[in-house]
Amino acid sequence: MARRRIAAGELGDIQVTFLANGTGRARVRARDDAEELHQQRVVAVIANKVQGAGGRL
Repeated sequence: MARRRIAAGELGDIQVTFLANGTGRARVRARDDAEELHQQRVVAVIANKVQGAGGRL
Protein backbone atom coordinates (compact mmCIF):
# COMPACT_ATOMS: atom_id res chain seq x y z
CA MET A 1 0.00 0.00 0.00
CA ALA A 2 1.41 3.39 -0.97
CA ARG A 3 1.99 6.10 1.61
CA ARG A 4 -0.20 9.17 1.68
CA ARG A 5 1.64 12.10 0.11
CA ILE A 6 2.73 14.64 2.71
CA ALA A 7 1.67 18.18 1.79
CA ALA A 8 4.17 21.05 1.69
CA GLY A 9 5.02 22.25 5.20
CA GLU A 10 3.54 19.14 6.83
CA LEU A 11 5.13 16.52 9.09
CA GLY A 12 4.39 12.84 8.67
CA ASP A 13 4.10 10.26 11.44
CA ILE A 14 6.79 10.44 14.13
CA GLN A 15 8.39 7.05 14.78
CA VAL A 16 10.04 6.58 18.19
CA THR A 17 12.21 3.56 19.03
CA PHE A 18 13.79 2.84 22.42
CA LEU A 19 17.02 0.88 22.13
CA ALA A 20 18.53 -1.53 24.67
CA ASN A 21 21.67 0.57 25.12
CA GLY A 22 19.71 3.41 26.78
CA THR A 23 19.22 5.57 23.72
CA GLY A 24 16.10 6.58 21.90
CA ARG A 25 15.69 7.29 18.20
CA ALA A 26 12.98 9.41 16.59
CA ARG A 27 12.39 9.73 12.85
CA VAL A 28 9.98 11.90 10.89
CA ARG A 29 9.41 12.75 7.25
CA ALA A 30 8.61 16.32 6.24
CA ARG A 31 8.04 18.12 2.97
CA ASP A 32 9.37 21.66 2.62
CA ASP A 33 7.77 24.53 0.70
CA ALA A 34 9.75 23.55 -2.42
CA GLU A 35 8.00 20.11 -2.34
CA GLU A 36 11.27 18.31 -1.42
CA LEU A 37 10.86 15.35 0.96
CA HIS A 38 13.26 15.18 3.93
CA GLN A 39 13.73 12.60 6.68
CA GLN A 40 14.90 13.93 10.05
CA ARG A 41 16.54 11.68 12.65
CA VAL A 42 17.36 12.33 16.29
CA VAL A 43 19.23 9.99 18.64
CA ALA A 44 19.49 10.81 22.35
CA VAL A 45 20.54 9.14 25.59
CA ILE A 46 17.41 8.55 27.68
CA ALA A 47 18.51 5.98 30.28
CA ASN A 48 18.35 8.39 33.24
CA LYS A 49 14.86 9.62 32.33
CA VAL A 50 13.50 6.10 32.02
CA GLN A 51 15.04 4.99 35.32
CA GLY A 52 13.62 8.05 37.07
CA ALA A 53 10.14 7.16 35.82
CA GLY A 54 10.37 3.65 37.20
CA GLY A 55 10.82 2.26 33.70
CA ARG A 56 7.63 3.92 32.46
CA LEU A 57 7.30 6.85 30.09
